[in-house]
Amino acid sequence: MVGPVPGRDEIAQRYRAVFDTACFGVLELDREGRVVDANPAFRRWVPGIVGRPASSAMARVDALRAAPLWRELVERQRDRYDLDATLRRPDGEALPGHVVVTAVVDAQGEVTGAVAVAVAALPAAPESPEDPLTLPAQRERPTPAEIAVLTGLASGLTLQQVAVRLGLTRRGVDYRLARLRQKLRADGAGGVPATTAGVVARGYALGLLTPETWPPRPGPGV
Repeated sequence: MVGPVPGRDEIAQRYRAVFDTACFGVLELDREGRVVDANPAFRRWVPGIVGRPASSAMARVDALRAAPLWRELVERQRDRYDLDATLRRPDGEALPGHVVVTAVVDAQGEVTGAVAVAVAALPAAPESPEDPLTLPAQRERPTPAEIAVLTGLASGLTLQQVAVRLGLTRRGVDYRLARLRQKLRADGAGGVPATTAGVVARGYALGLLTPETWPPRPGPGV
C-alpha cells in the first residue's frame, strides 16, 4: 500500500534545502519579472540581483529573446521555457549558461510569478581529496539502486512510497539511504544524520540529479 503524499511543510523543507545548497542558481520572480529572492549560488554570480529585473542579469540580446517568452508565460500560453543565455556580472564578466523558467500558479489558475533555474558554464573546480566522488578507488559511487532511491526522494515520495515504487522492502530503502549518506558525505558536523532533504540537496550539488527537469531524473552520465 502506498503511503501518504508528503505534506506541504515537508515539500517546502525539501525545496528550501535544495535552494540553499544547490550549486546552480535559483531565482524566485514576481509577475513583473523582478527577483524576489535568489539562492546563495546565484548571489555569488550576480551580487545585488534581488529587487532588480531578472533580465538585468542577462546580456541584452538574450533579454530581448526572453521578453516574448516571459509574456507568453504570464498569459498562460506556456508553462515553462528555456534558453541559452549569457549571465552578466556587475564587474562586466560574462558567464555563458542555460536558464529554465517555470510558471508559479495560484489556486485560481493565475500566474503569480515564476521560478528560474540558471546553470552557468563555470570553469571546472580543481579536484579535492575531500570530494567523495573524485576518488572512486577510495569512495564508491552510488549504485543504480541508490540513485533510484535518491530520485524518488527528490520527487517528494516518502520512504515507504519509494519502497513500493522500486519493489524493495522499507528496510532495503533505509539501507540504501544510509549508504547514500555515507558516500555523499551528507551528514552534518559530529556525524548528525542528514535529513532526506539534505541528502537530496547533496545529490543535486554533486550533479547526481539533473537540476532543470521535473520529475527529477539522474544527472548526465550517472
